[in-house]
Amino acid sequence: MAGNMIVAVILVHLGQFWSLNDQGGWMLELQGMYFFGAVAILFLGSGRMALRPD
Repeated sequence: MAGNMIVAVILVHLGQFWSLNDQGGWMLELQGMYFFGAVAILFLGSGRMALRPD
């Protein structure tokens, strides 16, 4: 999912990357939340309860 967010930002939202919205927040806040959430899951791993082939 992190790779998909990078491609989506490059293709569609690149012009908004350094922009702020009307309230002063980052224009790509939602996309950033999805990206950093996916990166956190990537580094944390699936955990003890994961379905793993033996």
